[in-house]
Amino acid sequence: MTSHLPGSAGRRAALSVFILFHWACVLAWLWPNPSVLKSFLMGLQAPLPVARTEPDGVGVRLERRGIVASYLFHTAQHQDWAMFAPNPLQFNRYVAATVTFRDGSREEFGFPRLSQLNVFEAWIQKRYRKYQHRIADEPVQAFREDLARYVARQVARPDRIPAHVDIVEYQSPIPRHDRPRGPGWIDYTELLRDHARFTPKRLLGYEVRSEDLP
Repeated sequence: MTSHLPGSAGRRAALSVFILFHWACVLAWLWPNPSVLKSFLMGLQAPLPVARTEPDGVGVRLERRGIVASYLFHTAQHQDWAMFAPNPLQFNRYVAATVTFRDGSREEFGFPRLSQLNVFEAWIQKRYRKYQHRIADEPVQAFREDLARYVARQVARPDRIPAHVDIVEYQSPIPRHDRPRGPGWIDYTELLRDHARFTPKRLLGYEVRSEDLP
């Protein structure tokens, strides 16, 4: 027996419209250039609320903005093709941390690395790679400090209190696949695993405060 709730038809219609709108936005964003369809969808604009700093505080005003870009950016669903083109990364890298405790001892803290995981684990943990790339590529002090505080909380124990956290990026260049064999030659497949020669680069040094710890 099917129950008919008041307004259920209207809700279904509204949901269908939203689904169509969402997929139109995704299609517009990912469709390759040049494209008449992409240009049309990306060109759609509407008066949308925008927060602006006013002399008496922060105010909200209506401004004409792109519907697709505004929706995808504000819902964190935008994507790009930086991994593939036009300039793919020429090096392997990862981000880790070195924690110095008040007693002078040290401990390394790392995130899951795809080269050290099996297929199932890598599928679950792969977002850590994107997070590490963002930390390295975007020099936003607040983001890196927040990461340092997170690391300090993860390793803190009653008998070992973190005093300092260094956020470090490790890079290993990827040579051309057709380079000739010679001194220092490394098999390409090893570069994708654990035998690459990584060079550290410190991104942040953070002094841990008492309020950072649980």
